Amino acid sequence: MANQQIQKDMPEPKVEQMHAATHDGGLGSGAQAAKEAAERVAGTAAHATDEAARAARDLTGAFANSYSVFADGFQELQHGYWRIVQQSVDIASTAPAEMMRCRSLTELSELQREIFSKYLDGVVDANRTLIDVSARVAGNAVKPLQEHIGRA
Repeated sequence: MANQQIQKDMPEPKVEQMHAATHDGGLGSGAQAAKEAAERVAGTAAHATDEAARAARDLTGAFANSYSVFADGFQELQHGYWRIVQQSVDIASTAPAEMMRCRSLTELSELQREIFSKYLDGVVDANRTLIDVSARVAGNAVKPLQEHIGRA
């Protein structure tokens, strides 16, 4: 309680008001120059921000286009793999019946050679197709990115 009494007895500190110079709308010439410089910097920063946002938007669009082409190509590759599997299943399903019709070991060995040759030719053709599709997809997927880089 004694502390409260002492604080009440102390006089309030006096604060004197200082008046600013009334030149150039209340600002000194140094302050006015600083204000103008800050406005120029703010304008430059706003312009840079707008340009960065535009570039990011364009790049995002280029990546979206590239991924879309890549997804379509990946689906095409998937279909190619399924064709390989389907061909293998077709060969495997008909081969046993054909082998049962063979009357000699010579006929059986010729049939096995034909089946193997047919299977191998199919795999080679399918893989060639998959390689062609892969190369085309890679080329098409990179085009939107190259176009964006060319504009930048």
